[in-house]
Amino acid sequence: MDCINLRQEFGRRYRVRFDPAYTAKGRPHAQRDPWMMVLLCRYGTIYPEGGGYLRIDLICHNQIARRLASLPDCAIVNDGDDEKTVHFPLKRFSDVAAIVRPNRRPEFSIERREQMRERMHRIRQPFPNKSQKIGPHSSATALPWLQTLMRP
Repeated sequence: MDCINLRQEFGRRYRVRFDPAYTAKGRPHAQRDPWMMVLLCRYGTIYPEGGGYLRIDLICHNQIARRLASLPDCAIVNDGDDEKTVHFPLKRFSDVAAIVRPNRRPEFSIERREQMRERMHRIRQPFPNKSQKIGPHSSATALPWLQTLMRP
């Protein structure tokens, strides 16, 4: 059964995470298991089911589950008191995403990216010598502070 790779399908727009029980750290992107990818949403968690289908787990969101079940090709497959699981095809993702609101990746303008790049460049610049450091423990700030304490 084929698995939908959430990172390839939605990774440019949404934040794709991994199941907490899975350790993806240290593995190349090509070797990470697509079955363990999840999309965290405001109202639930989307994960692959296989065969071109996805599922979303909803906890304590019965109104949202009813809205999802009213969509064509969507069905509630697990119905508990507070937990619901909705099964839907990949082609209905945009309709489901409009309701459950997956966490989006931040989008920055070109100007904002350039500002962040310059800021990080300034932060990473090494100091030529220790006397140029400015901070609570540097000599430039410590001396006036000590002088105020020594005044009668």
